[in-house]
Amino acid sequence: MSYLRVMVLIPIDKETVLEEALKKVEMSCMHFLKVRGYGCNPNFYARDWSIEIAKFELIIKEDHLNIVKEAIKSVCQTGAEDDGMIAITDLAEMKSIKDL
Repeated sequence: MSYLRVMVLIPIDKETVLEEALKKVEMSCMHFLKVRGYGCNPNFYARDWSIEIAKFELIIKEDHLNIVKEAIKSVCQTGAEDDGMIAITDLAEMKSIKDL
């Protein structure tokens, strides 16, 4: 079975709504972090130009990717530049630590 790692960076105000939408999707695991960073839209008023954003990391089966994308799109897509970003990578291997 093939798995994917999906990383989602979104504005912090959408984290609760996205978390609830993703709970309805079958996945192997989901992690959520509040992180600071900057990219396309640095905060020039902050000392280090950074902003607080929500970071989700998901491990999903490859055939669930479209369902996950739709959940993210329904919550986060507004057409603005700061809607966020998504990165999808293949997992070479995934095992429980007890099976190492």
